[in-house]
Amino acid sequence: MADGAALSSVLGLVLFALTMAASVDKANYDARERWMKSAQDYLKQTLESEMNTKVAKNIVLFIGDGMGLSTVTAGRIRKGQLKGNTGEEEVLSWEEFANTALSKTYNTDRMVADSAGTATAYHCGVKANFETIGIDSTGVFADCESSIGAEIDSMFNWALLGGKSVGFVTTSRVTHASPSPLYAHSASRYWEGDFDKPANASKCKDIAAQLIDDFPGNKAQVILGGGRRAFMPNTMQDPEYPEENGRRNDSRNLVREWMEQKTNIEKKNAAYVFDRSGFDDVDPRTTDYLLGLFEPSHMRFESQRNSGNFDEPSLAEMTSKAIQILQKNRRGFYLFVESSNIDIAHHESRGRNALDGVLALDDAVGEARKLTSVADTLLVVSADHSHVFNIGGYPYRGMDILGRRKQQRIGSIELE
Repeated sequence: MADGAALSSVLGLVLFALTMAASVDKANYDARERWMKSAQDYLKQTLESEMNTKVAKNIVLFIGDGMGLSTVTAGRIRKGQLKGNTGEEEVLSWEEFANTALSKTYNTDRMVADSAGTATAYHCGVKANFETIGIDSTGVFADCESSIGAEIDSMFNWALLGGKSVGFVTTSRVTHASPSPLYAHSASRYWEGDFDKPANASKCKDIAAQLIDDFPGNKAQVILGGGRRAFMPNTMQDPEYPEENGRRNDSRNLVREWMEQKTNIEKKNAAYVFDRSGFDDVDPRTTDYLLGLFEPSHMRFESQRNSGNFDEPSLAEMTSKAIQILQKNRRGFYLFVESSNIDIAHHESRGRNALDGVLALDDAVGEARKLTSVADTLLVVSADHSHVFNIGGYPYRGMDILGRRKQQRIGSIELE
């Protein structure tokens, strides 16, 4: 009995060891095969895909302001972690595009570019000086006289000449650095209203006035963002914040002028809205022109907007309505969409708000993909510059991207 029991025990151990070895081998196989299969599937998909050589009827350019590669990485992880996953394996909507490239940014006079000079470059195709809007490099910052004759055309000009509809959506002021080169020419990005201009710039029109008065801004069928204060006289109370007034010193009410031009003179179906409820009431099927100014200054961060204290549409909702209005033109459209709160948050060292801005852009791109087709629409996603934001050290897989690592080991040394 004793010898039989011993033999049985030995056989049991052997079988257990073989079982464990087999399970380890299978685990190793699965760990390797999964990645190999993933690579093979991607290569097969790429090799079998056909290059789209059609001419795009519609173009949507998305810009994540200040969205450098480290911000994209952190935004991707944040998206995955909000789903309950580790995050690193997540994919942003534009990372599913067929083509990816890198671009380098600089101003003609600066190593590190600002949003105005880069926006002039990607909207107009011409590199420009630091903090200048819609002018070539002969225009000098804050020198009004130098900007006269330095004006350059933009994608709005070219699209309109081709019979297309145009518009833009931003979470910044609509007169801010990224959207304004589409329609304005200014020696300073800061001359958003007449109240911003110095006395020696009397020959140069402020950016808000250019949007309402001049071609091509006055032909934009969709204008959505913040910045009401530059369109209202300083005697007029803000519709949402009674303690605030507009800031224009010339007594012009640019919103009223815009409405009168569109409805009374051009006989178009136009709407002006300043909150979400008004925005929701707009029917894109019957609306020709839409002006939405949702804040006196920039629109709120996503966390503020989602708190219920601020009545604003999301970037995705604004993008959706813009596309629905513009795509009624059988000749096509050009739309610019900016998630500006990425940059605004980074400037204030608000990491969570910056990543929320990435996810807002992700949602907007996803919405555009639903409403358009690759057969006739080109979607481009890019950034204008980066920030010093980064992911430091060697955090473990799945660590909270918004958290802090409390303990780190370097060799045999533990650091608190």
